[in-house]
Amino acid sequence: MRLINILITLLIFFNFSCKSTEDKLQCLADKQRVWQKDEVYKDVRNELTSTLQDWINNDIEAVRYYKKTLWKIDETVFFNTFQSEAILLVLEKDTALNAKMDGIHMIYAMKEGDKWRFFYKSMPAFSAERYYTDKKNPTTPYTFEDLSDFARKKLVESGYFKKGRCEINDSYINDWYNEELEKKHQEFLNDK
Repeated sequence: MRLINILITLLIFFNFSCKSTEDKLQCLADKQRVWQKDEVYKDVRNELTSTLQDWINNDIEAVRYYKKTLWKIDETVFFNTFQSEAILLVLEKDTALNAKMDGIHMIYAMKEGDKWRFFYKSMPAFSAERYYTDKKNPTTPYTFEDLSDFARKKLVESGYFKKGRCEINDSYINDWYNEELEKKHQEFLNDK
């Protein structure tokens, strides 16, 4: 019986211990495998793809440049514990011959009833500069996989998980929403 208790304790320790970035990324990958089977995961990604395409088609200035780039919604979704709010990533590869960087833009998502609302304006974006890395050919865009890896690492290092644990830090997701974000979103929608 004592051996079983020790094994259970070790299992719990390893399940909740998440100290290094690699541990956090593994924890995220484990959660994603579970979430990818859920309808909520599929819904939020599909709705964001549709919404972003609508924004582009409606010629909203802040997303107009996506017409000239290759972009996709990343497969990783950073849900809160209740899967009612999330951060999603738009990965963007610049195809211009003289481009010096590619990008990642964070999108905040909030579920209202059975629909998701998305907020683009005032959310952080990351640049992946081609000339300051070990890329053999800095004129070639990063792959979507490279951009995804870069962004996932940034988000887990910046607080997505509770310190030292494989538990989602809900405030990291939920605290993005405030009156200012709502106001900026309305400005974004009207900026054509």
